[in-house]
Amino acid sequence: MTISILAPITQSAFLEGTTHGIHVNELPIWAHHPLPFFSEVAVSFLHSFSRMLMQDNACKNVSELVALAFWLRQANIKNYRPKASEHYYKALGTLVHFTPSNVDTMFVYSWACALLAGNKSIIRVSSRDSNVQRQLFKVLNELLQKPEYQEISRTNLFITYDHSSPLGSHITHHLCGKADGRVLWGGDKSVNSLRAIPCPPRCRDISFSDRVSISIIDADAVSTDSEAYTALHGLLTSVQVYNQQACSSPRILFWVGDSDSLDRFLSRLHQDEMVKLSNQYDPVITQRNEQLVAAQSLQLSHPNARVNYYADLCAVELEAIGSEDLRFHSGHQVVLCQCVSSLDSIARQITPNVQTLSYFGVSKAALIKFIEAPSITGIDRIVPLSEALNFAPEWDGYELFSQMARRVVIK
Repeated sequence: MTISILAPITQSAFLEGTTHGIHVNELPIWAHHPLPFFSEVAVSFLHSFSRMLMQDNACKNVSELVALAFWLRQANIKNYRPKASEHYYKALGTLVHFTPSNVDTMFVYSWACALLAGNKSIIRVSSRDSNVQRQLFKVLNELLQKPEYQEISRTNLFITYDHSSPLGSHITHHLCGKADGRVLWGGDKSVNSLRAIPCPPRCRDISFSDRVSISIIDADAVSTDSEAYTALHGLLTSVQVYNQQACSSPRILFWVGDSDSLDRFLSRLHQDEMVKLSNQYDPVITQRNEQLVAAQSLQLSHPNARVNYYADLCAVELEAIGSEDLRFHSGHQVVLCQCVSSLDSIARQITPNVQTLSYFGVSKAALIKFIEAPSITGIDRIVPLSEALNFAPEWDGYELFSQMARRVVIK
């Protein structure tokens, strides 16, 4: 197998009978022009995609697809259009996306931004099969066959191939050699290996590599049932969706309070209304085993670690969390907890690879003062706890529309 086209399936005929990666250079997409910045057809297409996902019975039961559909709505998309100014935006050209395998829908968000910026896109999707991916491409292919979206169909290509094979490497090199921009998702090693592949001199790289995210909750802000429920809802959603594999999924919880108040807070997960909330997402069948492995590994290096299970959540309380402790964390609703006296006391634990700080009960003024400190070299997003997983064009420190387009100055 060389390349398999996932969408649009109408382009599959072009590759029938090909046996070598040289055909990458002959893909029809290279010959087409990009679209205008925030074109009406792109906005309409994404809104139609949203509507079809919401109407599809199989998709309506998948939380990741529901969240994606909600984000793709026209009412939301139009909020991101840059306001009129002296600057005029033009697409870079053709972007090649190398997508993550751990979160099935994440590549759609960055691809949607590329489409709105007017770019053509070739998206290499993970060969790992999943129900979410199958549902996604079923709907996408149906939409791409509509006559009104043939311009989108001609200028976007979703493919998969064995990138670890010699032929796969050959294909990757050909794609990079013609790219006007590369969107690189993956671990540090994967991103570095892709960045080492030659590309045109003006090709832009947008890299999304290994990141970790954290949360902070002030015990004084969750003293009532209502406050505690709201905070727990935000925390649970953040660690349940994507099986805690998203870069913005919190793996560490800093608790401004003592150990007893942390236990009382998390123990609310055993209450009936919280059990119902916890049961919204079916845990992975091996989840408890994965939690046990992580907890026991941490106890070997932290003899005083306290391990407690609250419904499906595994909380490992440590006296001090170090970056090396995260090597035992593989997701599966494991939260490393540390009791602290204040927001300022976690400053030394903010490393450059911290992406998102989600919070509950901390004032915005305190957060601004905290992030302004010169010693804080990490954190690209600070959002309420309930919004940890909400994608926006400002991601990982990038403003994607300005990265995916040329800004032409007109005076």
